[in-house]
Amino acid sequence: MWPDSNELAWSRGRTLQGKFLEKMSNCQLSIKYPQSFNLTADYLLRILIVADIFFMTRGYAISNILEHLLFILVISRKEFREDLIFFFKSPIGISIITFFIWQLISIFWSQSDLINSIDSLWGWRKIFLIPVVWIAFKRQDDFKLIYHSLAFCSLIFCLISYAMYFFNINEFWERSAWSVMQNHSIQGVLFAFCFYTMLLYADDAYRSGDKNYKYFVFIGFGFLTNIILIGTGLSGYVSLIIFSCLLVLFFFREYIFFGLMVCSIFIVLTFISPDTPEISIGVNDIIESVFQGKFTIDESFNTSLQRLEFWINTLVIIKDHPVLGVGAGSFELAYYDVILLQGSTPASVITDNPHQQFLHIMAEYGLIGLVIFGTFIFHLWKLVRIDTLDGKIFAGLLIALVVLGFINGTLTDIVLSRVLYILAGLLVVVNFRQMPVGPTR
Repeated sequence: MWPDSNELAWSRGRTLQGKFLEKMSNCQLSIKYPQSFNLTADYLLRILIVADIFFMTRGYAISNILEHLLFILVISRKEFREDLIFFFKSPIGISIITFFIWQLISIFWSQSDLINSIDSLWGWRKIFLIPVVWIAFKRQDDFKLIYHSLAFCSLIFCLISYAMYFFNINEFWERSAWSVMQNHSIQGVLFAFCFYTMLLYADDAYRSGDKNYKYFVFIGFGFLTNIILIGTGLSGYVSLIIFSCLLVLFFFREYIFFGLMVCSIFIVLTFISPDTPEISIGVNDIIESVFQGKFTIDESFNTSLQRLEFWINTLVIIKDHPVLGVGAGSFELAYYDVILLQGSTPASVITDNPHQQFLHIMAEYGLIGLVIFGTFIFHLWKLVRIDTLDGKIFAGLLIALVVLGFINGTLTDIVLSRVLYILAGLLVVVNFRQMPVGPTR
């Protein structure tokens, strides 16, 4: 007896259904769900880093939140933790972790309470952006996203600054045209750095035969003209001099770029500066700040001499605690003790920042802490390959911020230190000679 058509259809359906379920079962076994999720975590890590770049100049609270999310994400993922452990086995990782351990140990002799000591210690968290950026971009497939984000963010502020200047807008977002970023010094340093970076990109494009090098030159001199036309602070002018000297050093054999740079700077200074009240005021302010100063306390003491007083008093602290320092978070208390001993003077202002990065480190963490931190800077510099574009970019930034560290706290600044450590992470990505890529995911 032959089966009817309905029975045949049912039998074939069961057979097909069985084969389909078998294939689906095999397919499910081949699906690597954790890898798919890890890919999402990688992109989330990069998004948070880029967002940190955009908010660090005018959204400090948001930037702090983003950094905490970054650290939580890295610690919460097993594969990220493995990468982190792998990083800290490298020389630069060892120097970072040693510096933090020494800071923790210094809490035992700190004059400050535990909360302030931990808060001071956590203020150095930005240095951990180096391994975080390395973890996020170590495959080197899209690390230039960082450069593009930083340049785009700076360009937006540069255009806003120009608009305020030419349309006579006195204030935007509670800032003037020369300080639409965090302040005038930060704006000047970042604009000078972008000028430097754009000309390096232009040189690289020109060498490779890319005609788009003209756009890099145009944007770079847009940043330069903003500094000269609208003005900046002392740190901005000093950084511009440093970056300009480095460009001359790199381009002195490339006559086209050397001539373009020198002629353009000469033209801008000659034809714009004398006819612009703002630039003359800015230059006079710098000259006054350096040689005469501004009267800020009882109209009898200027800011430059006050900064010198900060340094002298900090040296007193170092003299009393040369090896171990006063401990994490204790600088302000130690400085107050020095002020009490010297009596009331026009410079008797309590501060938690002596405006000198290396004196500050030595005062709180002693000679041992300064040597450890110096080792960290040394290992950073060892990663620089000056014959590469990325090496030149980072070398300029590191040199500028170390030099500025002698007149400011640039290596712990809420903006400049983030830029330094984020780009240092990229330097590790590009130029890590002795360290392989690490655990693969």
